[in-house]
Amino acid sequence: MVYGEVFFDMTTRTMHIKEIKKETKSWAVRVMVEAKTQPRLPARGVKRYQRLLLVDETGQKISATMFDPDIDHFKDMFSLYKTYTVSNAFVSKIEEKYDKFGHPYQWIINSKTACNPDPETGISRSLIKSEYASIGNLANLVRQNIFIDVVAIVIQKGELRSFTLYNKDTKLREFAIMNQEKKVVMLTLWNAIAEAEGDFIDKATDTLPIIRATQLLVSAHRDGTLSSTASTVIELEPEIPEVASLKIWRSNNLKCIVDAINAKDYFERVESSAVFPTNEITLISDILSEEKNDRFTVEVAAVVINTEQKYYYMACKKCFSSVDADYDYEYTCAMCGDKTQAKPRERIHLSIFDSTGSLDVTVFGPPVTHLMEMDSEMCMKLSDKGEAVTAEWINHKLSGKTFYMKIRRKENSVGAHLKQQYTVINLRLKEMPAHSQDRELESVPKETESVLQKRSKHIVGKTLFPGDASVSKEKPSSDVYDSSV
Repeated sequence: MVYGEVFFDMTTRTMHIKEIKKETKSWAVRVMVEAKTQPRLPARGVKRYQRLLLVDETGQKISATMFDPDIDHFKDMFSLYKTYTVSNAFVSKIEEKYDKFGHPYQWIINSKTACNPDPETGISRSLIKSEYASIGNLANLVRQNIFIDVVAIVIQKGELRSFTLYNKDTKLREFAIMNQEKKVVMLTLWNAIAEAEGDFIDKATDTLPIIRATQLLVSAHRDGTLSSTASTVIELEPEIPEVASLKIWRSNNLKCIVDAINAKDYFERVESSAVFPTNEITLISDILSEEKNDRFTVEVAAVVINTEQKYYYMACKKCFSSVDADYDYEYTCAMCGDKTQAKPRERIHLSIFDSTGSLDVTVFGPPVTHLMEMDSEMCMKLSDKGEAVTAEWINHKLSGKTFYMKIRRKENSVGAHLKQQYTVINLRLKEMPAHSQDRELESVPKETESVLQKRSKHIVGKTLFPGDASVSKEKPSSDVYDSSV
């Protein structure tokens, strides 16, 4: 079957990718599909796009893109590792900085592009020379600024999260992955890839799906975590030897995988984004009356009381124990015994409250980023520039919001006394449609404000603005940071 309105004829010349330029006419190239993304939405707009990585019989590669409605037009074409003859795609020049394959062009495939499957004399897959990085030793790749490819089992899935980062709407989704090296690594997908490929992984029928992920960057967090780039492609169990080998290992090592899942010591990032049940809400008064160590889910408002905190601390990048050291200082951790580096980690002390009482809690890691819409490195850089984030600004962001929080209580010895420590291990904003909030606020007179609103005003007024129990007036955006610190 031939797809498209342009058909091969006697004038069409069979060529190679390197020979095709913008001005070339009546050409055809035999190519194999090396990679294929899921249809994605751009940051702005509603017209989906889908990228292909094609390779010809000389080993030359080129990027090709399809847009709606041509994605559906070619939905039965361009299967992974299959060979096709493509004729007269639209050829466009790319900037030199985007030329990754030594050929400064890309193809746009549309309904006028003729495509013909070529199953009999397919291009050999041996042309694809893929090298897969060791996920057990990512620390050696940190800051090398190179792209890597991995094959791994997805053992934990986070939920899609949305927040503002650098004044831009941002989405991310996190997954815990492992392979024969038995080390669990976090894979973070961003924006369009988080939505498209994240959903693709989530809908996999296999409980422990195997993925091939390409063009990833390595970050320093926890001895190396992986992040998607604009060029990342994720495929679900492609027919390659590495996946076949990992399938066998997965079948023979289920106990090892289950133990990794149950350990959960590295799932803090995934847990911070996961959906958790909210049908068993515990009142703060009941938490305070309990004596046993436990975990609770609460529905609360929150406020910053400790105005002197800087919302991050320097820590061992492996075990997160606090250290008095400069950024990237190399040392042997007294807690875990490993040679490591000092890294900033998010931390915020909050007072949370419901209609029955209040509780002082500490939040670490990604939940802090979710609350503040910035991470520890951003806070550190602002502080270094003398622009510390103010409690007033954070309380303005927290004002009027209700959160579901999962709280862990732990009993610590402080001298001769036992002290209860409450840590937020998960949180989620309680969503309410904007129109519902407007109606609710309009219908409730000021003298009958909710207990939460009154308690919030009392706490903020008492701790931040002595002598004035009212909520602070909103400041312009230029006053978000206090440059006097």
